[in-house]
Amino acid sequence: MILKSKTKRTYLLHEINGMVGAIYMIEQGPGFLRDLVLGWEGWIPTQQIWDWRIGQRDYDEITRKEAKEAAKSFGLEKYIK
Repeated sequence: MILKSKTKRTYLLHEINGMVGAIYMIEQGPGFLRDLVLGWEGWIPTQQIWDWRIGQRDYDEITRKEAKEAAKSFGLEKYIK
C-alpha cells in the first residue's frame, strides 16, 4: 500500500530582467515548514523567502509544471517533486 503524502508544496519564481533568477519551494506538512532554493545539487534550505509569507511579494507563485519548465532550462527538472 502506498501512503499519500500530506506534504503541501508551493513553488515560487524570482525573475531578474525577465530571466529565471531562482526557483524556491515551500514544503509544509504535519509539524514542519521548510523553505528551499533549487541549486545545482538539489534543494538547499534557505531563509531568503520568509518575507513572502508576510506580504512582500517579490516572487511569483507558479505551478509544479511551470517550476519544472523553469528548472529544465538549467537541466534541474529532476528535482521538481
